Amino acid sequence: MLRKLAVAPATLAIGLATSGWLYFVRPTELGPNVREALPLDELAKHASVSLPWFASVWLAAAVLIGLAARWARIERLTAALLLAVGTWALLYFLNGVSIAITRQIPAREAFHVATRLESVYVPAAIVGLGVAVR
Repeated sequence: MLRKLAVAPATLAIGLATSGWLYFVRPTELGPNVREALPLDELAKHASVSLPWFASVWLAAAVLIGLAARWARIERLTAALLLAVGTWALLYFLNGVSIAITRQIPAREAFHVATRLESVYVPAAIVGLGVAVR
């Protein structure tokens, strides 16, 4: 039971670290961009990240989250659904708050903008698939 409880903080830490890696390491632009992947850099016009880099960072996070779910002995489908929704909720919250801060708009509008960002849905899908495949 304690193992299963440890997965939530581990997933939170991995999700926050993944966002940090996207800010910290900026490779040259390769291929298409994921717009507003870094909402705090919107004012500096550096909010987009190349899709291959974005996908590879989140794929690495999905592997780590999947290993944590396996260590906790959580069933695959349950882990995939819960951790994908948890990743979506974390990124929705982080992007909504970041957009509210950078654009100086009310939180309600910022969270409405966050619902339409692919930088919220794509990582959740990657994590869900990565955990299911583990």
